[in-house]
Amino acid sequence: TNSDLSGVSASIPDGTTIQGPVGWDGTITPPISGTPTGGIAPAGFSVGDTIISIGSPNGTLVFDNPVTILLSGVTGAVGYRPSGSDNWIQITNVCGGDYVAPTSPVAPGECAINNDTDTKIVTYHFTSFGSLTAISSGSGGAIVYGGGGGSTAPTTYQTYNPNTGETTIGATTITPTAETPATTDTSTTPTTGEVLGTKVIADGALVRDDSKYIYVIKGNTKYHIANLAELAEYKGLTITDVDDADLLAYTTTTNKVYANSMLIRSKTDMKIYVIKEGKKKHVLNLEELRKNYLGLPIYNVSDLTIGQY
Repeated sequence: TNSDLSGVSASIPDGTTIQGPVGWDGTITPPISGTPTGGIAPAGFSVGDTIISIGSPNGTLVFDNPVTILLSGVTGAVGYRPSGSDNWIQITNVCGGDYVAPTSPVAPGECAINNDTDTKIVTYHFTSFGSLTAISSGSGGAIVYGGGGGSTAPTTYQTYNPNTGETTIGATTITPTAETPATTDTSTTPTTGEVLGTKVIADGALVRDDSKYIYVIKGNTKYHIANLAELAEYKGLTITDVDDADLLAYTTTTNKVYANSMLIRSKTDMKIYVIKEGKKKHVLNLEELRKNYLGLPIYNVSDLTIGQY
């Protein structure tokens, strides 16, 4: 704990082995508020008001036992920012058990749970953690999956027509309407995917073109979302209507979304794989993950996606 920072604490089980970056002197820095500043939030979110860094200013600390971080007053979405990265990663895995005694995730994953007042994050690493604020979609045609975190599972759509863009929830059909694209002026540092020299679309964003096809943006490529099962992979994200002209700079493909060297984790058995030459390779243990892939984001995916590799 930090006596100057109320409402934030961390607990480490006895007998835990800690691995630090090169040159780490064994000192664990207690939670520090407000650092790091800025960063790129996941699509559909902005960085929230509660931000802390913990562990070591020189890199990520990795534990062989799960550690718990308490964020008082935080009840919505939360995430972490890997050391040396500008990107915040949302923690979408909800801890099993209950708030008092949450079930630990499979190493080296992380999970979060709240009691409608505070949030606990159970993880195997110390870096930067914080709240994420959902960006309102206004009155336009963007569709938002789920809410801002917590232990309640997000709402999922019952039917989705990729040809028309219509989504049916029970007896209600939502027909999309146009709205201002979720783009960023290049006067600020872009994420990826420069569009027509003037705009960028955030990496990982969901967009819908004039023909009502839905795509996920990955680098300079847009991947077609062909069915509801694929769309469910991106629950919690806003689908933003864009003009076809905004997508001209992106290569279209229906191939697999996850590229070489990316990490994916099965939502069913929590096994982690690295993509190598378009095929999945099982990461056998925490030691292999630390040695070869420390700091890389891990994407939780369905068995349907796992089976594509």
